Amino acid sequence: MEIRKKILETSIKHFESHIEKHRLNIEVILANPLAIHDHTDIMTAIELELAHIAEYDDKLEVLKKYFAF
Repeated sequence: MEIRKKILETSIKHFESHIEKHRLNIEVILANPLAIHDHTDIMTAIELELAHIAEYDDKLEVLKKYFAF
């Protein structure tokens, strides 16, 4: 496989897996807010997870837009 294509595919998978990880964290918080007992500010915890999702989603979109294969 062409190295360029392999690097791009791996990067896409990397970004998508981070998005899924942080999405799942939000699902856990929503299903069981006591799961993060050290955090009393649930909304801030969710906002932090959303910020991570936005970061990786931005990277994914830029990669697809400017380096499509």
